[in-house]
Amino acid sequence: MNNRQLFPFERNRYYAGKMLASMDFRAEQLYMNNKRRFLNSMLYGPGVLCGLGVSALDDLTVLVDGGAALDGGGREIILNGSVARKLSAIDGFETIRGEQAQLRIRYVEEAVHPVFAMGDDGQEESYECNRIREGYQLFLAEGSEERRETPAFLQEAVFLEQEDFRVLISVPKAVCRGRLVRLRVTAVKCSGAEKPLSFEGILQFPAFVTKTGEHELHIDMQDIFLEQGEQYRKDYWIVAQQGRMDTGSILWKRGSGQAFVGEYDVPVREDASLETFFCNLEPEQMALSQTAQESLESVGTKDGKGILLAEIRMFRTEGAYVIASVTDGRRYLAPPARSEERQQYMACFAEPSGREGLGTVSETVQTTENTGRLHLPRMTSGTLEIPLDVNMKRGDICFSEEILHGLGQGEVFVQVGVACLEETDVMGSRVKSTIYGDSDLFREQDHSWVKTAVKVYHEKGSFQVAARLEGEQRSIVLLLNWVAMRFHSGEESRLAGDCSEMSIVPRMPTVRLEAGKSCLIDVLFCRMQPCRLVYELTESGSGRISQDGIYTAPAGEGLYEIHIYCADTPQIDTYAYVIVE
Repeated sequence: MNNRQLFPFERNRYYAGKMLASMDFRAEQLYMNNKRRFLNSMLYGPGVLCGLGVSALDDLTVLVDGGAALDGGGREIILNGSVARKLSAIDGFETIRGEQAQLRIRYVEEAVHPVFAMGDDGQEESYECNRIREGYQLFLAEGSEERRETPAFLQEAVFLEQEDFRVLISVPKAVCRGRLVRLRVTAVKCSGAEKPLSFEGILQFPAFVTKTGEHELHIDMQDIFLEQGEQYRKDYWIVAQQGRMDTGSILWKRGSGQAFVGEYDVPVREDASLETFFCNLEPEQMALSQTAQESLESVGTKDGKGILLAEIRMFRTEGAYVIASVTDGRRYLAPPARSEERQQYMACFAEPSGREGLGTVSETVQTTENTGRLHLPRMTSGTLEIPLDVNMKRGDICFSEEILHGLGQGEVFVQVGVACLEETDVMGSRVKSTIYGDSDLFREQDHSWVKTAVKVYHEKGSFQVAARLEGEQRSIVLLLNWVAMRFHSGEESRLAGDCSEMSIVPRMPTVRLEAGKSCLIDVLFCRMQPCRLVYELTESGSGRISQDGIYTAPAGEGLYEIHIYCADTPQIDTYAYVIVE
């Protein structure tokens, strides 16, 4: 649909005795359809109204949920039920050359229900389709996630651009005098290389001021870790000064800019600048005037690409493919019919406290959180219990379960002591104590009935305690206190801050479960941000575990091991154990 088909709108004019032909009825339908579609495109634009989610059904097939959307021409696209399609059977698959594709949907219509019809001369016989069915078409397009267009009321200037990162600064094209203005710095990851970005410099703006009344602003972003396609945003709030100036410039102070990608410095575009226009309108009036600037000529010309539903990544070989991931790509519309429901949903969240002040800074990462680094403790402690058999004899040995000390992998020293209650001189009172080392030295307290030893698993970040009965058994449960301390070798100290400092720990290292039952194998992240995990069973026939860590026990009893590691850094791993009864 283009504008020449839309304008000017013409409708039938009825009068007594008018002879109606097929072209008149077509004009009637065209007028009603075009008017509705024009309003749809002006009020909503293209996007998803509801549904149309995409998921991988198996390695070759995607499932598209039923839903509704509007295309750029205001035409309604309705999928009235879920549809499963093999990627290779979707239009456009044969044109995909890379490993990334966009799944899109577009409006189509077809003539259906053929019926017998007389020719114009009343003698020639033929068949004509009696209906036009409005439908949809799923198709694949080459490429990764489309770059979203900059809103018409914003302007951007690129201050750094290279193969791994792109840094740009954006402000409104027109600003209100005496009002706050948001200046946004955005870093975009362009490659899959695992490199951090550090970027800093000074922006100068004679027509604006910061909270402290200065005409300069220090921009600073340090050690930004992003995945390919992610964006890190940092907002600064400044104020447009009152006065007679009609324009205001924002430029980079020469010699102040520096940027590092990984260990290498990269040049900053010090000649980049922005220019804004000043006006006396209120922000609400400014917003109305700026968002209504779109030319009418552009209406109805944005539907050629269809509606993006999902980004699909594949592993491809010659003549074969496997779906690796499906990422949601829908742009949602906000129909007025559901405004009350949206307001009720938003009421579940607290309003931000206070108004953003001058020069305040807020930071966001689009798609994921910024990967900052936490610090592991150098020492941890805890208690553990070892059940003792009532029939134990002198010399018998028993073992504890495997205990995670929480200090991660590497060289860790663990000391275990026997917890005791001792009588005091005060009538009826006792004090708690713990004996570490050789308990024979405290024979007067008679605590030498058991000996302990510790085995530390450096690769697993855990330890196990063995206890041997040395005298008369005094309890059916041996209560022990333990202390773990990390110490670094020279190489580990050199790699401080590297992933060797990070670890993951099961919240419950050992789980008891009935046959056929399920439970979540939950994991704690130490000195690292949460990331995607991979769960694997170390032997066949030991049950099932899903991608999100839901373990289902097998029918047979036994002790089963689960290997858990980070998808991006497999060297960060741990183990959990399930006892099936």
